[in-house]
Amino acid sequence: MALPPARRHRDRRHLEEEAAQWPGKVVARYVAAANADERMHVLVEMDRPLLLDEDAALALYRVEPLVSSGFIERHLPPGRRSEDQDAPWHRLMELASARGDQALYFALYRRQASSEQWLRDTAQLARGDISAGALCAELTRRHPQRWRPDIGPHLIELARTRGEDILPYLVQQVEQVWSRQRRGGFDDVLALARSKGWWELWAALVRISARVDSISKRQPLNFAAYVATIDSLRPILLELIERDSLRTGGDFLSASSLLFDPTGFFENRRVEHEMALAALMLGEPGALSRVGFTWDGLNLSMGFGQRIGSYMKDGVPTDMDPEPAPGFVRAVFKDFDAARRRAVAATNNAELQSMRDADQADREPPLDEAKMQRLARDDPKRRTRVLELISAGVPATGRDLQNAATVLQHGGRPNDFRLGHELSVAAFALGDTSAKWLISRSYDRMLLHLGHRQRLATQFRGIKLLPIDTVGMNDRVRALLGGRRLADVRAGDHP
Repeated sequence: MALPPARRHRDRRHLEEEAAQWPGKVVARYVAAANADERMHVLVEMDRPLLLDEDAALALYRVEPLVSSGFIERHLPPGRRSEDQDAPWHRLMELASARGDQALYFALYRRQASSEQWLRDTAQLARGDISAGALCAELTRRHPQRWRPDIGPHLIELARTRGEDILPYLVQQVEQVWSRQRRGGFDDVLALARSKGWWELWAALVRISARVDSISKRQPLNFAAYVATIDSLRPILLELIERDSLRTGGDFLSASSLLFDPTGFFENRRVEHEMALAALMLGEPGALSRVGFTWDGLNLSMGFGQRIGSYMKDGVPTDMDPEPAPGFVRAVFKDFDAARRRAVAATNNAELQSMRDADQADREPPLDEAKMQRLARDDPKRRTRVLELISAGVPATGRDLQNAATVLQHGGRPNDFRLGHELSVAAFALGDTSAKWLISRSYDRMLLHLGHRQRLATQFRGIKLLPIDTVGMNDRVRALLGGRRLADVRAGDHP
């Protein structure tokens, strides 16, 4: 039940009065205490989520600096705004500096230094003869606690002065300085990062810029502007990938989202899916649902229907494949927690394990004529039986899914490889991380059987690597997805 307006006004006035009186009460009791232990007890007893003023902080610090320093730091104002009229706390800053209390001095500096002082000090540091590591450390401990519109443009000037020496500092501060609401100097720093090849900074800026997101949420949607924005980003993102500048699951997931092609070209949807898979391999939250979405998009771009059902109209999946992914696979993407619980409670299917073991045993070298005849006879039988078990909903655990995928990846139809890819991704998501090698092989075999080049360097004829497309791909991603690094293939790593 809401309080009456008069009651709310009284309560607010009471809180304001308490906040105004609290610093004086703390000082009075602290000064009256007989020794350091009693003063510490006073600070513990009087601790409140309230702020000190400079006079009170000075009084505490002059009596017992070692006891009061940490308390003062916890009760400092949050930071100065550009329009603040109150004088900075120069007296306490000078006293802390004179005592060599670096922790308190820089805590005060970050919150109390004027815009003019920060601009002057950091510019002097950038021009000085100081190593890159020391410069970043000094800039970091002077970085303003509260955002101001002058920060972004000044960081660009520092970057122009010292170049890549301050990149670690810029990357560290990028989300605090630039965001959807804080745009001062954003376009300039984005252009500078790209022109200098500072790809880590560029990626961080793109991640938080939300250019595509902001356009896509405008109603009515300006589709032409949306496509133009994405098209302008795509070449830069592909270059970023090929330069091996992405490192974290967040990097790959952001790249996947930014690479989305609403017009549905296969080459773009392919990279979008691969980046989502890389994010999944690194355990990035949200990556699994993204993989389901990109897999559906990739299938649509190849002339098939959706396999999972991510694209919807009025809450209903559209353009579904005549043979969508099995229900237990779709459940992994749609309701992972429930699918995980079912998998943990189930036991591995012995028949699927037996067929997987026989499939692999038949391929142990040397492959003589008898083995080749046995493969030609038994592979179709195993594949047919696996499909029967899948139709019956038998596979339940991550190991079951991997075993089924192992058999299907030796099929002869694109649908076998599509299903094998889905099963191996779901197996990995359910905790059978050894399924990673199947993710890459089922993917490359699907592409080759559909007339495309492979991506992950897994398919050979003898020791010759079959045709491969390297656009928007690198060895880090190949290895993440269980494929082969091209550098290793060139050095003689063949199957």
